[in-house]
Amino acid sequence: MMRIRCARPDLDAASIGRHLKITTEIDTLRIARLYPPQAASAQILSLSMEEAVALAMQRGLEIEVSSLDLQSSENQLAVVKHQFSPLLTLAPKIQRNMTSAAGATNATNEVNTDLTGTWKLRNGMALNATASKSMLLGSSTQLVGVSIPLARDAGSAIATIDEKDAASALKSSNLSSMQVRQDTIFNSMQAYFGLELARMKVRVDASALDRAREIARINVLLEQAGRIPHMMLLQSDLAVTQAQVTLAQSEEEVNVAKRTLLKSIGISQASTSDLQIELKDSFLNLTGPTLASASEAVQEAIAHRFELQTQREGLVVAQRAILRAENDLQFRVDLKLELGRQVAASSAATESGSTQTRAIGIAMELPFDRTPQKLALSNSKLNLRKAEIQLAASERDISTEAGEAFNRHAFVKRQVDLAERSVELARVQLDAEVLKVRAGRSSAADLSVAQDNLRQTELALVQIKFEVFNAGLALRRATGNLLSTWAAR
Repeated sequence: MMRIRCARPDLDAASIGRHLKITTEIDTLRIARLYPPQAASAQILSLSMEEAVALAMQRGLEIEVSSLDLQSSENQLAVVKHQFSPLLTLAPKIQRNMTSAAGATNATNEVNTDLTGTWKLRNGMALNATASKSMLLGSSTQLVGVSIPLARDAGSAIATIDEKDAASALKSSNLSSMQVRQDTIFNSMQAYFGLELARMKVRVDASALDRAREIARINVLLEQAGRIPHMMLLQSDLAVTQAQVTLAQSEEEVNVAKRTLLKSIGISQASTSDLQIELKDSFLNLTGPTLASASEAVQEAIAHRFELQTQREGLVVAQRAILRAENDLQFRVDLKLELGRQVAASSAATESGSTQTRAIGIAMELPFDRTPQKLALSNSKLNLRKAEIQLAASERDISTEAGEAFNRHAFVKRQVDLAERSVELARVQLDAEVLKVRAGRSSAADLSVAQDNLRQTELALVQIKFEVFNAGLALRRATGNLLSTWAAR
């Protein structure tokens, strides 16, 4: 759980108790109340990496939109599945009929009730039943029928094609939702540790400023002793000024990184202008992927990347589109079976007055022009070929991306030792130049170069360590394992 604590140790326990604890359900209004502009003391938000990602996942608008898309796909699948359920429709009718003839008006009342039932089966057959009754006349009709397609729409492969397409759409929506969640994790982790990197650079620049001031103090003593010219003092002052400017720029980068982190976790920046963020975790303590080779990374990417899974599902949909177009190109030939019973008004009370009917026949539709259906089939085949090419291109690009991500991660890991060695050598060089200055055997320019060299090597070491983390994060994303790795934490 994230905690808010007061930065002033002189506050009593009652004052400290008034500070709120920020949970993952934190909202903008609570932040605004917690950090009013006139607050006398700065507030510190203690935030772990897991808490930052949880906030980003909870408050991300992209995730909310993808969740709505997923719900819409689920509803659409439910609608398509419902067509295979028995459907009943009751249609009552009340009507008053008035006729006029030879100056006389006759009025009759008509009350009819129709009950219709249909049931579409997954093998293409359709059952229907109708029951009609006239309440006033007493007549009734019952009819039961079966329609069996023999050509077009025959078989479960065609009858369930809409259901399969809806299921594919749901799967694609789910894959898209997982892709959005993975991107959110990636961006929030980069924002979280980006703030840590910016602060590390500030510490490096602050150390460089301290060294510049110490050397300037030494030069003042040496100048007073007559061992160096006055010009070297001016050069020392220039070095201090440059270090101050560099430090100010690094501090501004910290502010930018802070705003980026607040944006990623969905906290209003206007209401937290005096908020200071304390990071509980460090990228230096995280372990990277343990893949053994670039080929293994490529295999992981081909198997797990959400984009490829979505395109493969699209390929299946394109194949079904051809099946649908081929079905539409066929003539409709349906076998019809009907069984009916009618009871007239005059014989409604006697069973012998009823009439039973039986019918069997073939219903056909034979269009003379099937050009639209032929063009639709041609387009479906073109779309399938296009989907195959796009999938092959995506597999090629993702394979290249995964291999390059693996090589990048392996490369930056090897650079850490070299960067650490460079820092050690730069420190030795600077110490030697300081001794030379004290002995009057070095110039201010050489000392400034040594100072700048140490700062640059320290910054390079910090940057390369961050690159190790960043390359590992990018490798997990390139192989499609970032979301599963996070879920396993």
